[in-house]
Order: sequence, then structure tokens, then C-alpha cells
Amino acid sequence: MKKILTSLILIFSLTALYAESQIINFIKGNINEKTLAVREASGEDAKWLSNQAISFIIQNKSILGNDRDLEALAVAAIISITPEDVKSLSANDKDFLVEELIQLFNIFDDSNTVQVSIISKFIAIKENINIFPVVNLLNSYIENYNLENSNNSVIKSVLAALQVIGTEDSFKQVYKLWNDPKSKNISADLQNTLISLIPISMNEVLNIIHKDNIKELSNIFYLVFDLSLKNKEFSTNSLCEIAENVLNESIIIIDNSSKITSELISIQLDAIKILNENKWTRASSLALTFFNVAQKEYEAGLISEDDFSYVITSLLNLAPIYAVSPLTGYLEVLNNQKENNTEVSTVVVLSVINTLGAIGDKSAFDSLLATTLLFYPEEVLTAARNALSGLRW
Repeated sequence: MKKILTSLILIFSLTALYAESQIINFIKGNINEKTLAVREASGEDAKWLSNQAISFIIQNKSILGNDRDLEALAVAAIISITPEDVKSLSANDKDFLVEELIQLFNIFDDSNTVQVSIISKFIAIKENINIFPVVNLLNSYIENYNLENSNNSVIKSVLAALQVIGTEDSFKQVYKLWNDPKSKNISADLQNTLISLIPISMNEVLNIIHKDNIKELSNIFYLVFDLSLKNKEFSTNSLCEIAENVLNESIIIIDNSSKITSELISIQLDAIKILNENKWTRASSLALTFFNVAQKEYEAGLISEDDFSYVITSLLNLAPIYAVSPLTGYLEVLNNQKENNTEVSTVVVLSVINTLGAIGDKSAFDSLLATTLLFYPEEVLTAARNALSGLRW
């Protein structure tokens, strides 16, 4: 027993002496020896040495400039900071640590290695610190980033971090950079960050949609669409709200422009598809407006009969109560065309008949009956009879 106690005392003594030697080595040593001391320290001594190392670096960086040994010391000090150590700090000490790391990030603008290490450390300790100064730092980095810079390691780390801790303001800065034609080298990283931030940036997304700019309308809409495919937990309400606003804006753009582009038409059709699949009846009035727009586009040869047919059938899910009158009116138009020996698309007339039949409102009786008396193909006549038999009285 005596021997065991003696051994334990010896071990504790040696441990204390070793820890003390690391502190002495740091104080007396050159930069390489300071780095070694920081790396080999543990426990409270590691915390003390890390703090001392950061203070030493901040005081001497401007004098030593781009010094590899100082860079190695900085990385060692950053790595030695653990979430557990940070958690045990007081609120003031946590804030002071964040301030020092931000200062290190700024003064080491000549070292990708140090800056990336700091970003990684911020993410590791994010639960234990006030993260807003860090987000502001990263947002500022994005805002002032020079796209002529061929080395992308820091910007990629910044973007990856913002996917975790970013805000709506981060979204604004990243979106601005993403829209720059010179950002091709990091376009995928920018896009992934935007997708991650969309759920917390709905106001900004809607602001972009209403800029009256087809390119930006398309960009933001398909970013959201991509997000909905990748992340099944993305809010259906948010997706539909965006699709509704996109469709509405596309109609406004058409009203204010004499030119309808294929890009704008694709946006409209994809937006109505999202609304239809999710039975977004909140857009009932908009769906009816778009029915009129799509009718003009179809008659001008800008959309196919299949696309127009889809718009018609979507009214069953989006505006079943209010769609009867415009659909019966359109069926009468088609019937008049048929009476005058004008070609009528079987696909389109079937979609009108079947939608009216599915709704089942008795006010469609006259137009459906008139259809059965014309020289339509048999499948159209059969559909009209079936629709008539299903009307509710």
C-alpha cells in the first residue's frame, strides 16, 4: 500500500512538473517551441497556453507579417480550443474569445489555413457562444469577396458555415454574389448555401420574385423548386406561397410586356403544377386568371394542347366552385367553333368536359347537352353524356 501511494505521489508530481515545463517552454521558447508547448499541453494548462498563444500572435502579427511559424502557432492555438472548455467560460470570457478569434481571422487574411481553421472552430463551438458576431463576420466576407481570387478554400468554408448558421442577411449577400457572372467557379457552393437559407429567408425570396425581372424570377423559383426536391421537410405552404407569387408575377410581367418568352411560359406551367399537386385553393382566383392567360397563349400557339389541357384540369383542384362559369363559357366557344367547321382540339375539349363532369355543377347542363348534338368524335360525345349523367341537381 505504501509503495502504491508513493507511486501515485510520484506520478502526480511528474505530471505537475511536466505541465509546468510546458508553460515554461512556452514562456522561454521561440515560436516553434511555443507551438510544441501548445500542442502537448492538456487540461487547464492547454486553456491557459491557448489564450497566451492567441494574445502573443495578435501582438506580433503586424511585426512578423506572413510568417509560417506564427501561422503554425495560430493553428495549434485554434485547434486546442474545445467546446467543453468554451462551455465552462463565463459569458464575458466567451465574448472575449469570439472577439479574439475574429481578430485572428482578420489579421490572417494572408493565410487560408488559419482562416479555415477559425471558421471550423466557430462551427464546432457555435452552441456555446453568441453566434451573431460570427455571422456578421462571414456576411461581411461574402459582401467584400473578390471573385478574381483564384483560391476558393476560404470562401467555400464560409459558405459551408453559413449553411449552418446563416441568416436572411446572409441569403442577401450570397444571392448577390451568385448573380455575378464571374462566380461560376463557386456557383455550386453558392447555390447550396442559398438552398439551405431559403426556409429562413422567405421575405427576401418574395422580394426577389416581385422585382419584375424574368431572369431573377426564374433563378429564385427553380432554387426553391430544387430545395423542395432535395429536402422533403421543406414546408409545403412555403413552396406553394412562392409558386403562387411566381405565377402572379409572371402574369403581371406579361401584362406589362408585348413579348412572352418560352422561359416565362415554363415558369408559369411549373408554378401551376406545384399549386395543383398540392390543391392550393388559396390561389383559386389566380388560377382562373391564369386560365384566361393560358387560353390566349394556346390560341397564339405558345403552349401545346397538352399544357393547356393541364391548366384546365387543374381548376378542379384549385377553383372547383368558381371554375364552372368560365369553363362552360369556354365550352360554348369551342362548340361554336365546331358548328362553324373550325378545328377543335379533342384533347382540349375533353379536358373541359371531364373537369365540368368531375365538378358536377348543374349549371353546366346546357353547354354539355349542346356538345352531345354536334359532330364531335365519339369519345367526346361519350364524355359529354357521362358528364351530364353525373351532374348534381
